[in-house]
Amino acid sequence: MENKYVETIQVEKNGNYYIVHNLGTRDVILAIYEVATGQQISPDTRIVDKNTININFENRSRHEHLNEGKYRVVIRS
Repeated sequence: MENKYVETIQVEKNGNYYIVHNLGTRDVILAIYEVATGQQISPDTRIVDKNTININFENRSRHEHLNEGKYRVVIRS
């Protein structure tokens, strides 16, 4: 059975976010997209533990296309 967690985050310049999804597993698939455009992005991410991921927008030079604004985070297990 697939489980998922969805959240919209407000991304600010050089943002670093911890998302608590409570899915109870490190085996997750992550998708992040800009709400305004639908453009999927790939910022630096890290699985912290079975219930938390870290999304890091600090490396702006690598992600020049990133805008400040709302991003949708979808996590599936």
